[in-house]
Amino acid sequence: MTKLQLFIEGVEVDLFKDEIVTVNSSVANVQDISKVFSDFSQSFLVPASPRNNAIFQHWYESDVVPTIDQNLRRDAFIEIETMPFRVGKIQLNEAVIKDGQVVSYSLNFFGALTSLKDRFGEDILANLDYSSIGFTYTGTQVYNRLTDGTTSYDIRFPLVSPTRLWSDVAGVDNIFNASTPLSYLELFPAVRVSKVFDFIEAKYGITFNSTFFSSTRWTDLYFRHQINNKPNLLTNKHLCGYANNTGVNFVTFNSATSEVLILEFLEIDITINLAAVSSTTAKFFVEVFRNDTLYSTTEIAPTLTGIAIKKVASTPIQAYEAENVPYKIFLYADEPVTCNASITFDQGLAGTFTKNVVSPIVLTSTVATALNSTMKVADFVSAIFKAFNLICVGENETTFTIEPLQDWYSLGTEKDITKHVINSSNIKRLPLYKQIAFKYKESKSFINKNFLTIFNRQYGDLDYAFDYDGSEFKIELPFENTQFAEITGTNLFCSYCLDENNSGYIPEPQLMYLAGEETATSTVKFFDGTSNLNVTDYALFNSVNTTGFSLCFGNEFNIVTQETEPNSLYQTYYSNHLGNLYDLQQRLFSFTAMLPTGMLANLKMNDKIIIKDKRYLINDISSTLNNGEVKMNLIRELVTIQPDCECIKITYTLVGEEPVTVEVEKNIDNEYNVIDLFSLILFSGAWYVRNDDGFQATLSEDNPCPFGTYTIEEESIFESFIVEPCY
Repeated sequence: MTKLQLFIEGVEVDLFKDEIVTVNSSVANVQDISKVFSDFSQSFLVPASPRNNAIFQHWYESDVVPTIDQNLRRDAFIEIETMPFRVGKIQLNEAVIKDGQVVSYSLNFFGALTSLKDRFGEDILANLDYSSIGFTYTGTQVYNRLTDGTTSYDIRFPLVSPTRLWSDVAGVDNIFNASTPLSYLELFPAVRVSKVFDFIEAKYGITFNSTFFSSTRWTDLYFRHQINNKPNLLTNKHLCGYANNTGVNFVTFNSATSEVLILEFLEIDITINLAAVSSTTAKFFVEVFRNDTLYSTTEIAPTLTGIAIKKVASTPIQAYEAENVPYKIFLYADEPVTCNASITFDQGLAGTFTKNVVSPIVLTSTVATALNSTMKVADFVSAIFKAFNLICVGENETTFTIEPLQDWYSLGTEKDITKHVINSSNIKRLPLYKQIAFKYKESKSFINKNFLTIFNRQYGDLDYAFDYDGSEFKIELPFENTQFAEITGTNLFCSYCLDENNSGYIPEPQLMYLAGEETATSTVKFFDGTSNLNVTDYALFNSVNTTGFSLCFGNEFNIVTQETEPNSLYQTYYSNHLGNLYDLQQRLFSFTAMLPTGMLANLKMNDKIIIKDKRYLINDISSTLNNGEVKMNLIRELVTIQPDCECIKITYTLVGEEPVTVEVEKNIDNEYNVIDLFSLILFSGAWYVRNDDGFQATLSEDNPCPFGTYTIEEESIFESFIVEPCY
C-alpha cells in the first residue's frame, strides 16, 4: 500500500490503514464545456483517535464549546509517499457513533479552486478598494480621459449616452452645438478589467498567474456598470466649521473642533441655510451627529434659485441640569458643487441665533463612488472565465493559474503510460450537444433592436446546430453587448442606452474594448462644469480592440474599420477545442492504470497521455491514493491544440555575440516587429525573418504559429534563431 498522509491546517490526521481514499479530478469536461472543475474526493472515514478528536474538537459532543467553526471548510493538503499531491479544503460531514462511542469522522476533500469560490462569498465589486486608481471626479478629469486615447488610464469614460440621442441635428440633442453640449455628468466611468482582478487579488490575498494577462486582449478590456441614469457622484462629507466661538446662552461653539454645544433643557430647532449654490441639479444631504452618534439625516432637493432653507434636526428635551451636548453637522451632495451656508438655532421663547459656516464650501466627488457595481465578485470572475474560455487551476491555497484552454493544454507535458495500463474498457460515444449557443444578455438599445429585426439574432451572439440527438447547451454572459454606431458623417462612434422610444434604460453590466484613439471630423462641445471645451480626438471604444480581437462570439461587422472581424470569442477561444470534440473520429476512451507514485503525484490535468501510438487529452481521472490505481476517461487529440501565437518569445544570437531574448506581440498586419532591424513575417505560407538586406532565416517546418528553430542561411548575420511561446 502507498503511504498516504492528510494534513489539516498543518497537523497530520490519523488514517485507517485499510480506508480507501479516492480523489476525482476534472478541468475541461466534455459534459460541461463552460465550467472548470476542481479536485474532490469521495467521502472517506478517519478514526476518532485522540489526535483526530483534538483536530475536530470533539465535534460529536454538542456540550463542548468549540473555538473552530466546523461548518467551514478548513485548509488541508495531501501527500503520497511524502510527495505533495493536492492542496485544498477538508469538510467535516459527520461523526459515526457505535454503541454510544464515537468511532470515526466522515470527511470530503476539495481542491484549491473550491476555496477560491469560498473566499468571494456574496461580496460585490463595489466592496473592492479602488483608491490606488482613484481621482477627484471633475469635468477636467473626465475630459482628459475622454480625449486622450494614448495615455494608459485605468479608468476612462466611453461615449455611451444614458439619456439623450446624441446627434448633429439641430435641437436639444446636438452635442456639436455650444448651447446643448455633451456634459461630463452624462458619462459613466469604465474600469480596466485587469485592475479589477488586481484588486480582487489584493482583497482576498490571492495570486493569479497568467501569460494571457499580458496580452492586449486583456489590457484593452474595460468594464462599465451603470446602475442609475446619472453617475453616483456623492461628494466628500464636509464638516461645517465656524470662524469663532461666539454664541448665546443656549448655544455655543468650539471653532477648534467644529462642534456646536447645545444646552438641551428646551427643544431647539436646527435649520441650515444654503446660498450661492453653483448647481441647479445638485441634491444635498445633511447629517447631524449628537455625541459623535448619527442623530438625523436630511435630504435637500435641488434648487433653481441657488438658495435653500431646511430644518435638519430638533434637539431632545433633557433635564434642566443637563450639560452642553456636542453636535457636529456634515454637508454633502450628489454631484460636485460649491455653496455658502449658515445655520439657525431656534429656541422659541429665547429667540433665534444664526451662525455663518466658514465658506465657500467646496464639495468634490471621487471616482470610487461611481464604481459602485452591485455585481457579485464570484459572478464577475466566472463570467470573464466563460467569455475567454479560461481555465483556472489551483496551484495551492492562494495561487491560481489562469489561461485560455488551448494555451493551458500547450503548457502540459507528454507522459507515456503504456506500460502501466492494466485494463481498457469499452469505447464510448461522446455525449455531444445538438446545439451550442453563445449569448449575451438581451440589449434594449434601439441599435441592437434594429440589428435583431434585420438578422433575427442578437448582436454578438452565435448558435451552432448539429444533427445529433443530444441536449442543448448555452453559454450566457451576464453582460450586455451594446453596439457602437457613428453619428453620420462625423467619425464619432458612440453607443446609446436608449430604447426604441428613445427613453433611457439601465443597461446590464457591459464589457467593451478600448480600440485606440480616433479623430472626429466635427467638433464636439464638451461642458466640464464651468465652460465648454472642444473635442476632436477621443478614446475610441468598440467591441474590437487595438489588435483586432472581438468581444462578439460571431464574426461581426466592425463599424469603424468597415470590415468583418474574424477574431471572435468563439473563433479565438472555443473553436479549436470544440473542433477536437466534434471530429468524426473522436471517442471517449476508458483506461485503468497503476501509476508509480512519482508519476501520480506529478500528473497534471493538461498533460498529454501517450498510450501505444496514440496521444490523448484527459477528460477526468479517479485516483485511488492508497495503491496508485488510476481510472481515466480520455479523448483523442485529433485536432492539434495550438497555443495562441499573439505573443512570442524570440532568442537570437548574432555572429560573435551573446544570445538576446525579446518578447513581442503580433500587430494588426499579422507581423511581429522584433527590433528595429528585424521583422518576423508570414510570406507565401511560410515564416521568415528579414531585415533591410533581405531574408536571413527560414522556419524549418510549417506551423500555424512561428514556433521552432530556424534554418540559418549562409553568410547570415545570425548564428541561431529560436521562436517559442511567451510562456
